[in-house]
Amino acid sequence: MSENPDLDEIISIISTRNKHNTEQYYIDIRSNEKAILSCAANIYAAYINSGKVISGLEEEFIYKSIDAAIKMVFRIDKLVADAEEEQGS
Repeated sequence: MSENPDLDEIISIISTRNKHNTEQYYIDIRSNEKAILSCAANIYAAYINSGKVISGLEEEFIYKSIDAAIKMVFRIDKLVADAEEEQGS
């Protein structure tokens, strides 16, 4: 599981939906979450294109992609905060 319980819940919902595929779920995500989703999707697509994602390992690579996207967000946030702090000094 990830460090983000909300993300774990979303993945659980999607997993449940995929198993039963009889219900529709509507997820309301904020713009910052959409940015993380987009980044994670691009990373996951790169894993697929590289041939690393084989049958049975999809979930592992989805989590890796999400984890990498979240790490990028935290690094970007720190860089922006540091730059703003420097400008304020």
